[in-house]
Amino acid sequence: MKPLEPGCLAYVTGGPGAGVTVTCLECMPPGTQFIDIRDDTLRELCTRCWLVDHPFDGKAIHEEPYLTRIDGGEPDAVQEESQDQEVDCHVSA
Repeated sequence: MKPLEPGCLAYVTGGPGAGVTVTCLECMPPGTQFIDIRDDTLRELCTRCWLVDHPFDGKAIHEEPYLTRIDGGEPDAVQEESQDQEVDCHVSA
């Protein structure tokens, strides 16, 4: 399995958001500081994490061990695959 990288798809396996597919945006090493919007507090990461884009909740931070890459490591293939899928939105009475 290829390592996580910006733009790849990953499945959240633990912690908040478990069971959701996300898009990895940026790797955040230990020591990275950020503002926690829940309580407006400055925090510092203790482990390697990723800033990810959730399909419904916007951006979030997940610890790397709780992310499993699921796109096979070919960003262009993921884009092509999503463009090729067609969904029938017609409802028959």
